[in-house]
Amino acid sequence: MLQVFSLLDIQSLCQAAASCSLFKKIAMEPACYRNVDLTYCKVDNSTVAKMIRNAGQYLRYALG
Repeated sequence: MLQVFSLLDIQSLCQAAASCSLFKKIAMEPACYRNVDLTYCKVDNSTVAKMIRNAGQYLRYALG
């Protein structure tokens, strides 16, 4: 399940996390945030703060 969740876009990941406690636990794993790209989606500051907290060591950014 973690592999599947890590392929979701941020909106789908948040929706999955809101659906049940098991999905929330999986969605909070840092590996789910490896491929998050904020350059194409509009998110508010609280969402970004949650992603930073959840991403931990997996947080990275692209220069471009």
